[in-house]
Amino acid sequence: MPLTVMLALAATISGQVQFERVDVISEDPGLWLSTEAPRLTADPLTPAIRLLMQVKPVWRTPVKGLSFGISLSSQSLVYEYPILQSVHPVLKSARLSVSVGLQTRLLLPRGALLGVSWWMGPVRLGAGVSAFSEASWNDINYLTWTVIPTVGLGFGFAPP
Repeated sequence: MPLTVMLALAATISGQVQFERVDVISEDPGLWLSTEAPRLTADPLTPAIRLLMQVKPVWRTPVKGLSFGISLSSQSLVYEYPILQSVHPVLKSARLSVSVGLQTRLLLPRGALLGVSWWMGPVRLGAGVSAFSEASWNDINYLTWTVIPTVGLGFGFAPP
């Protein structure tokens, strides 16, 4: 059973999973901005449907910094490590973190993420690199890889 599912199941059973955010633009795999958004004027229906398919609710696990997200198009397990916390009284919730993660499609491991994220109150901005294969359950083939820059936008509750 894939690691993402085992962690999600274990954390849910123990009752320690907490909703963290919804990524409106997901960094996993990060294809919407690069391939779908440019098509909005020519064919708005397909990019709109794919936008909805990549919207990803994200939950915090009992392991500090570890979260998992599930959308219709992908699942991810991501660890974020804070590297800079604001001490300014007005910006006290601002935090910069580095992140590394595993991507799956229908729970088949298919790639990885590496990036940075910036929490500012309820808003999370992410930027990084996504590397993923075209592997599927019908063709488990890890020979072809795609590497793209990613941008993410989420809204929710910053981790403590």
